[in-house]
Amino acid sequence: MQAGGDLPRRALEALAAEEYKHGRLTKPDLRRLLGFETGHQIDDFLKDHEVFDNYSLEYLELEREGLRRFGLLMRVVIADTSFTTMRRILEPRGRPARC
Repeated sequence: MQAGGDLPRRALEALAAEEYKHGRLTKPDLRRLLGFETGHQIDDFLKDHEVFDNYSLEYLELEREGLRRFGLLMRVVIADTSFTTMRRILEPRGRPARC
């Protein structure tokens, strides 16, 4: 939302972002509260409010397992120990990944 927009809406968005950041709201809560229709809208909203999810290795493994179930394999190549450079390579089942 633009800086000159509706004050009550801006206040609602700021409060919602802060509550999500502290784990008191979920993404479905945000969707209902702010009237979003898609996950992309939620992701854009969170990015605009500088709220970033903690992306753990455990969560990465859950995503990999989900991709395996759908016939995709995810490989992560980590270029350094700070995790600043991560590259995902998705490959259809039975096809080698190209690096």
